[in-house]
Amino acid sequence: MLRKIGAALLICCFAVPVLAQSYPTKPVRVLIPYPPGAVGDIMMRTVGERLGILLGQAFVIENRAGGGGLAATESVAKSPADGYTLLFNGPNHVTNLGLYKNVPYDPVADFAPISYVSSSQTILVTHASSGLKSVKELVEAAKAKPMAIDYASSGNGTGTHLGMEMFMRATGIQLTHIPFKGATPAFTALASGTVQVGFTTPPLAKQFIDEGRLNAIAVGGSKRLTGFPNVPSLADLGLLNYDVEVWLAFSRRRAHRSQWSTSSPRRSSASSPSPACSRDSTPSASPSSAPPPPSSPSTSSARLRAGRR
Repeated sequence: MLRKIGAALLICCFAVPVLAQSYPTKPVRVLIPYPPGAVGDIMMRTVGERLGILLGQAFVIENRAGGGGLAATESVAKSPADGYTLLFNGPNHVTNLGLYKNVPYDPVADFAPISYVSSSQTILVTHASSGLKSVKELVEAAKAKPMAIDYASSGNGTGTHLGMEMFMRATGIQLTHIPFKGATPAFTALASGTVQVGFTTPPLAKQFIDEGRLNAIAVGGSKRLTGFPNVPSLADLGLLNYDVEVWLAFSRRRAHRSQWSTSSPRRSSASSPSPACSRDSTPSASPSSAPPPPSSPSTSSARLRAGRR
């Protein structure tokens, strides 16, 4: 898999006229919208180390957490289109268009996809102190006392935020959103019982679930996970009108803007969350977050165009 990524970096994505086949000749910057210790950060460091060995140059990671990925993405959109500044991002690359009034880049026209790297299913957990051990119990408690239960997310507009908003729509409940600056602080709040419920990733949650500190009550997709065979999926619960899955992929700034663009005009001003991202409201849009296929940049680009509609 890593060799395929290296080949994509060398052959497909950096195939611009100014680059020679000896690319890279200097270190490559990779901006990621995740804090240190988050799943995306760990994945990038693992992949970046291997890419450095394969390609002979260091991949220098810069963490630009916050703002739903806007800061990191805007920085790459304004960087030289020489292949030495990359973006390692996920679904918020396209979902931000439906969540923010002013997005200072076009995720399709301004970016060339390089390679899909991985995807991670999510799992819905509750803290043991809540006494909520199933989706049924969570729904009953939330309907009895609307807004009394807090849920954690890795930030406004992120997959864990949108996933829970869609879960609330599907079940007819109301929870209070507590956004954090990244998956790691959100999970820390879940693990400590500061908040009662939230979507997270299995690698972060497994030890706490095994120890009984967290209750795994649902898998955010159509199938059960092999590591949690007794945890029902959304399909098992009859709630499969969405799939809470997070994918990660490389992209770079295009040398020339693509003919494909979003319906929203490109703006140069700083972005701010729309009312749809406020603490007590539901997002105005819920674009697809399914992963682009691990193949050519052209098919990844088609996936991005589909995701932002």
